[in-house]
Amino acid sequence: MEFKDYYKVLGVEKTATQDEIKKAYRKLAQKYHPDMNQNDKESEEKFKEISEAYEVLKDKDRRSKYDNLGSRYNQHQQSGGANSDFDWSDWFSGQQGQQRSQGYSNVGDVFGGQSGGGVSDFFERIFGGGTRGYSQRTSRPRPQKGADYKTTVTITLEEAYNGTSKNLKINNEKISINFKQGIVDGHELKLSGKGMAGKNGGPSGDLYIKVNIVLPDGTERNGDNLTIEKQVPITSMVLGGQETIEILGNKISFNLKEVTPSGKKLKFKGLGFKNYKSSDRGDLFVKLYPQLPTKLTAKQKKLYENLKALS
Repeated sequence: MEFKDYYKVLGVEKTATQDEIKKAYRKLAQKYHPDMNQNDKESEEKFKEISEAYEVLKDKDRRSKYDNLGSRYNQHQQSGGANSDFDWSDWFSGQQGQQRSQGYSNVGDVFGGQSGGGVSDFFERIFGGGTRGYSQRTSRPRPQKGADYKTTVTITLEEAYNGTSKNLKINNEKISINFKQGIVDGHELKLSGKGMAGKNGGPSGDLYIKVNIVLPDGTERNGDNLTIEKQVPITSMVLGGQETIEILGNKISFNLKEVTPSGKKLKFKGLGFKNYKSSDRGDLFVKLYPQLPTKLTAKQKKLYENLKALS
């Protein structure tokens, strides 16, 4: 059931006086009255809404009950509770449908048949006397769907590239989640019925899993294309020759020309990410940088000094 903000409907503050409420209602009622808006369904629905709001707020007892309910409902939401978690039954009216002293079968009864439509479920249940003749003492609580559960799972670049599975524990239940090849960062998976348990026999909520992919430094993903930085021996970049590198399980061999510049980008078609929705694959781009020695032997140092003298 949806909470109705009657103050917002009439455009007044919660501290508004009865005169202010009456003035706001009359202004809106004149604007949206069916006689002034023939065959206008939107105006008709708006008139029903403002009539219902006024019927609650103009009455001291109903307004008091509504304010107390609103306060409790706001506290529930501020504490992180969902609409489906709120125990509406504490506020249901105990009146039978035939007791019309404070209850109505529809808004038309309240305003002499002017609106021609039914009240909201919220009004009917909270303030009593609805067409269903709801009674808290004799009717069973309505089934309520459980709240949705949201979580984030972090996977590596390799796991996103090759696909992986993860085990989660939700509501003391172990759930195995498969992440297909090519899944993108921020993608959200939905598992119906794996959220919080429902109430009064209602269905469970849904589980939403947001994917967070960690990319190493120097790695960039653009759609299904992947760019990775790799170091190769400085001698190969200077003298040229064949090199073999391993990337995400792929062994790639290629030839380098003499004096290959630092940052040279090579393209390997079809070695990027597999498209998440098809069998297509993106391309792999490799940026090459020279692998500098971390320590020099005396002989290596002498060779570099001779090279420096020649340059």
